[in-house]
Formats: sequence, structure tokens, C-alpha cells
Amino acid sequence: MVSDSLKSADWNSTTIVSGDVVPQINDLKDSTDGDVVVSGSATLVRALLRDGLIDERRVLLHPILVGHGGRLLEDDTTHALELVHRETLSNGVLNLTYAPATS
Repeated sequence: MVSDSLKSADWNSTTIVSGDVVPQINDLKDSTDGDVVVSGSATLVRALLRDGLIDERRVLLHPILVGHGGRLLEDDTTHALELVHRETLSNGVLNLTYAPATS
């Protein structure tokens, strides 16, 4: 869990990360066999993308169009991706998994 205010977490398999998160996330990835999951923090995702620390992107694509919204990336950078898994849920949502493109 990334937080500047929490000092302890009572949840199983939880590590609190604060301050300069990139080296801490890198250490966490190296020291665990499980997945490190980010949900709901575009700022954190941008930092991890910038430093190449995201191995897999999972995207839920909902069948709705909106006229505005926030961007995940704030600049002109691009990240080529390769689809590695897809699933259509019963409500029409696409569950897509991408890895960095190899070429």
C-alpha cells in the first residue's frame, strides 16, 4: 500500500510504502513471489511506467462512451503493448491483459 499517512496495516500480505516509492517498489518486486498490484492511482502508475516497473497492464474496458475524462499519461510518451489475455465478462466488459511489446 502506498501512503504518506498510514504507519501500520493489519491486512495480510501488505507492505506500506511512502516517500520515494520507486526504489521501494523495485525492492518489493525483487523480494516477493507474488504480484504487486496498483489500483486507482494514476500518479503512482505514471511513476512506475516511467521507471519500467510495470510488467503487466490489466484494463477493464466498459461498454460506455464519455465526452471527457482524465488521461493516464500527462505527456507525449507512448508505451507499446502486446495483448496477452482477453476475456469478455457477462455484462459486456472486456478484461484485457497487456505486457510490454517485445519488438
